[in-house]
Amino acid sequence: MYEALPEGFVPLSQLRGGEKIAQADWQSYNDAVTALGRAGLGGVEAYVRVGKGGRAEFVLTPSLKTTLRGDIDALSSHWQSLKGPEGLETRMIASGVLERPARLPDPRQAAMARNQVPMAQKLAEELSAAMAAGDGVRPPPAERARSRRFTDLGEAAAYLGARDGVHLLAKTSEGLAGDAVRVEIGGADWYLKRVSKKLNESIDDSLRALKPEERAGNELAIREIVRQAFPETFHVAPEALTIEHRGEIWVLTKGAPAAPDPARIAKLTPEQRADYALLRLVLNAKDINRGNILFPKGEGKPTLIDFEAARPEVLDAAKVAREADNEIFVKGFPLVSLEGNNPAVYKARADLLRARAADPEFRARLESILVDAGWAAERRAKFHEAFEANLRNFEANVAPYLAIAQKTIAKRRAEGSAPPTTASCRTS
Repeated sequence: MYEALPEGFVPLSQLRGGEKIAQADWQSYNDAVTALGRAGLGGVEAYVRVGKGGRAEFVLTPSLKTTLRGDIDALSSHWQSLKGPEGLETRMIASGVLERPARLPDPRQAAMARNQVPMAQKLAEELSAAMAAGDGVRPPPAERARSRRFTDLGEAAAYLGARDGVHLLAKTSEGLAGDAVRVEIGGADWYLKRVSKKLNESIDDSLRALKPEERAGNELAIREIVRQAFPETFHVAPEALTIEHRGEIWVLTKGAPAAPDPARIAKLTPEQRADYALLRLVLNAKDINRGNILFPKGEGKPTLIDFEAARPEVLDAAKVAREADNEIFVKGFPLVSLEGNNPAVYKARADLLRARAADPEFRARLESILVDAGWAAERRAKFHEAFEANLRNFEANVAPYLAIAQKTIAKRRAEGSAPPTTASCRTS
């Protein structure tokens, strides 16, 4: 341990603002910490000095009194403290000190860490091998925007194209319906999620009733329908595909330049809220919470993600009315504003979707989307029946949401308080 650090060094955990750390230097730091972990040295304290152009120098002081026991525990500690969902690297990216994560060690070494996803690592290795054998040429941009389903790993690898393979970056979540891992492909961030066969007991019954292939098909189809039906109000992930391989189904989604921002939920436009209501009450997308709407750094349309919990069924008006309160105040579905709503906007947006749906070409596109996403014929028929009925009944089904919002606004005004936000108010 230094008695006095060289001038200009600060604890890495306290670095705020200034030049971004150069990516090559950050990768070198990660590699050094990993090497120490493999040698059984943990408890690393790190100090950094950032110069012009983001060139960074590091001082590492591993504790010699570590209780870690060799590779497995040391790599696990490295994962949790540096690269886990709440790790230092994640916080540094959020604060603007880093541009992107460093790559993980060789997947076979990284698999030793308890908190990683070995099955994802195995798929990454196999995809990388298939990519290396390809020509590295991707389809044109217009083709890449369309959701794709692959049942052959070689075809998926050819589509992805990157000759340098798939590199694991970080485990981003431990979801109830499947873990997600951030990976790098061709210099861009993607998100890889295995569609779990057995769901957590706390999962909503409507999602538990869906088969893995149906949930994966939802991710592709609903994303594509949002792209076709709501182009004025929402973006979706730039690319999305599913890969069926060795009895497992994987969803691979290209990252969008956007992130959750609860403060901006309240600033959604009336048209965006109305289209969100159409997504929920016509397509019956059941998991459209605040975490699944991403905002760009500047101005621009939000990006919607995570569509696996959609069910093609005609909604029961009484059940919808019972669920409205819970969806507004507990789940935080942004279908309505608690500062004021205009029912005419909801009708106008529904009428626009009705006009689109009246076009035979649009309906044919819907059918083609479902086929491409792997939906079975019976399920496609249910979708079309539900789409037509739910769109016809939209104004009646959204009415309970609007009534609850208006009641809350009136109550707060009577009490002399400011209109609440979705996250802070509750009706009695």
